[in-house]
Order: sequence, then C-alpha cells, then structure tokens
Amino acid sequence: MLSFAHLQFGTLLQATFLLGMNTALSTISIPSILESPSPILAIRQWHYQFRVAQVPATSLSASNLVLSAIMTYGSSTRQGLTGKATIIYGVSNVLAFLIFPFTLHYMNPVNDVLIEKFKAQKDLHYADLPEKGRGMQTARVSLLYLPCCLCTRDANVV
Repeated sequence: MLSFAHLQFGTLLQATFLLGMNTALSTISIPSILESPSPILAIRQWHYQFRVAQVPATSLSASNLVLSAIMTYGSSTRQGLTGKATIIYGVSNVLAFLIFPFTLHYMNPVNDVLIEKFKAQKDLHYADLPEKGRGMQTARVSLLYLPCCLCTRDANVV
C-alpha cells in the first residue's frame, strides 16, 4: 500500500519533471529554433519537438491532476476541508487542471497554424518525421516507472 508520503513524492516528482520539460522547451529549444537560418528548417524542428513532447507532457499533466486530487481528498479526511494542507492541495489540484483549458484555448490555435505551415512545405513530407511511437514509449515508461519505484520501497536491495 502506498503511503501519503509516497503520493506526495510522486506528485512532486512529476510536477518538477513537467516544469523542467516545459521550461526547457520555452527557454532553450524554441528560441534556438527562432534563430534558424531557414524557415523550412525551423518549422521542421518545431514539429519534431511538438510530436515528441506531446504525449509525455499530456500524460504527465493528467496523472499529476489525478495524484493532486487524491492528495486533496486524503488531506481532507485527515484535517477537514479547512485545513491548511487541504487548501494547498486543493489549489494545486485546480492549477493542475487549468493547464488543459489553457492549452486548448491559447496553445492549440498557435499549434494548428504551425502544423499547417509544416504541411504546406513542398520539400517536406509528413513521413519524414520520426514515428509517433517514440513519444508513446516515453509516456509509457514515465507512467510505469513511478509506481514501480514506489512499490519497491520495502524491497531489500543487495
């Protein structure tokens, strides 16, 4: 059985990884793409990053939302709805949820325009990009690795 401390650790680990991934994309990758000497190269690099990061970011966001909801519920059964920890977990749960409407409302129109620009390139074909399975494999590993780590806490490692 997972303890509340394990859920806290897992949620914090996922949120930290997601924050690092988003920060790296926003502050390192995208600015370097904007410096590309060729618009065709820039749109191709953006599309590659979009495809690779899409599945892990979505799955981490969704699982973080679920873990935050579990922590909010667990804290409310211990301290009540007005407890300090319950309020903090509740706020984190609301913030974890808000990434979805933000993405749908603000980011999807931008991504749609960029995808159309990618498709409009005559020199590039959609088949030129790596398979979608690579991103899916990353998401599967990230979702499976955390419970395995948490469940083996009592195992004796030699």
